[in-house]
Amino acid sequence: MKFYFKQREIHGQSKIITIFEDEKYISLEDILNFELISVDEIIDKVDSVMLGKSSLQEIGNERCLISVTKDGIEISDLFEGIIDDDELYPVVKLSNDEFRKFLLNWKKQKESFMYSTDNL
Repeated sequence: MKFYFKQREIHGQSKIITIFEDEKYISLEDILNFELISVDEIIDKVDSVMLGKSSLQEIGNERCLISVTKDGIEISDLFEGIIDDDELYPVVKLSNDEFRKFLLNWKKQKESFMYSTDNL
């Protein structure tokens, strides 16, 4: 999952957004760029299932939902059945371990990007 960060002006404020090179991850991009959900909240949901504290955890925004079970994560488009199929975001499925590692790496890279742009 290759991605990069970009600084953009959104509603008069400078924001750092994530952009994936492969469009099949647009649902994950949508969630990571949604400021009301932190990556730590998502990691907590994954950890809860991985540690056996819960059999299902869900978190999302107005468009996408991450479902975490012992079998892995699935990111689905909540607009399914509302919009045409060719406009839906592809479903993303990953193992919990792979997803958790990705999130930790993403968080570390975002912090590095923020630090480097603060010092420009």
